Amino acid sequence: FSSRRRHTRWNCDWSSDVCSSDLARPGDAPDTITDLVAVAEGEATDLQRRHGADLVIDLPHDGASCRVRLTPSTAHIILGNLLRNAAEAQRGCGRIAINVAAPGVLVVANPGRLPGSATLTGGGSGGLGLGLTLCRRLLAEASGSLDLRQVAHTVEAEVRLPAADPAPAGPP
Repeated sequence: FSSRRRHTRWNCDWSSDVCSSDLARPGDAPDTITDLVAVAEGEATDLQRRHGADLVIDLPHDGASCRVRLTPSTAHIILGNLLRNAAEAQRGCGRIAINVAAPGVLVVANPGRLPGSATLTGGGSGGLGLGLTLCRRLLAEASGSLDLRQVAHTVEAEVRLPAADPAPAGPP
């Protein structure tokens, strides 16, 4: 999915700051449960193919999952954007960590400094500077949020979504 471009049509009522999009793919039911760790693994693999061994992405181990109510296509857009931003901040080399902080909470962290708000909206890496705005909008539509924070020498992007019911337990 992440290697194909997709044109998106937005329906916006700018007076109320409400937008909806046609980003959902056929078969994406609104109440779909998606594992953000699995989506992050796919996006990380794609980024590492493009950047090579210079980019290291640490993923949660030991069967960790972050099951949320979000369509897979929307999850790919959000996590793909956050991981690309982290890779670009390190110029394609360095280390990105992805952690499950709590049920429904995934954190993408990379070494660096949080740029000023002008840089966050200015598209300093050759983009249009709309990625974080789009992520926040998509997360808000799903009753979630995106918070950026500086912790020591690390930038953290925290994705919060309503957690899905825990995975069903296997046979006793």
